[in-house]
Amino acid sequence: MKEFDCKPNLFTYNMVLHMTVCKDAILLALAVYNVMLKLNSMPNSSTFSILIDGLCKSGRTHDALKLFDEMSERGVLPSKITYTVILSGLCQAKRADDAHRLLSVMKSRGCMLDFVAYNALLNGFCKLGRINEAQALLRSFENEGYLVDIKGYTCLIDGFVRTKRIDEAQSVFRSLFENNVVPDVVLYTTMIRGLSGAGRVKEALSLLRDMTGRGVQPDTQCYNMGLLDQARSLQLEISENDCFPDNCTYSILICGMCRNGLMEEARHIFNEMEKLGCFPSVVTFNTLIDGLCKAGELEEARLMFYKMEIDRFRRP
Repeated sequence: MKEFDCKPNLFTYNMVLHMTVCKDAILLALAVYNVMLKLNSMPNSSTFSILIDGLCKSGRTHDALKLFDEMSERGVLPSKITYTVILSGLCQAKRADDAHRLLSVMKSRGCMLDFVAYNALLNGFCKLGRINEAQALLRSFENEGYLVDIKGYTCLIDGFVRTKRIDEAQSVFRSLFENNVVPDVVLYTTMIRGLSGAGRVKEALSLLRDMTGRGVQPDTQCYNMGLLDQARSLQLEISENDCFPDNCTYSILICGMCRNGLMEEARHIFNEMEKLGCFPSVVTFNTLIDGLCKAGELEEARLMFYKMEIDRFRRP
């Protein structure tokens, strides 16, 4: 550009800064910023937001705060994005108190935050084990008229589960329905993990049934997050707790095994349900047949199909 006597404008600089930050080249981004200043190209809020984000992600939160202060010195007002970036960075650096103070400054300046920033704060307090403060923060958001989204509730419930405060986690979980918030697969998984870990198997199984009953189906990501492990532990604890699952629960357990390629375990659960007098439904059969086909066990899938047809006429 210099050869053609073409001076970069602010948009060009911001685009270059964004690209360098995305490549984790924060030192290069800062060098570009210094060149910018030398050429008297004044940065705007987007410029600072990009650099602050890069510094925070590089673990240089202290430098990010310095740059944030520099904004005011240069007469540049922080945007909502700038505040969100610095708040998220502070929370990631476990500086939740600093983030909370910054939130107060924002409010005094009339800057209203979005869900991303609030969720970052909630997550920050929960990760530090300061669940009571996180809960107070969530209530203050609600009192100010904000509709807390599913991620905010998930942060809080996960915090309660991690600190073994299952009853409080359940209380927040139930309040979702009062606020017309439908739990997603991640939130259900979190709650099931908490109940199962506390030895409350019947409640965990009940919630598992409620989950599918509301049309929330466990997916591969859900199982990878821990529901598969919970499915294993629930299945092992069934006889010990005199808590026998129904067709719906068995289908969920078998589905989890099939999706993770654990066909031997899926067959074991299928055989066990028959021994316990729980007749497999068409859904249960289809789940196992689908898993066998995807695992390349076509002959066994064919035999299972015939078994399904035969069982239809044997049932009382």
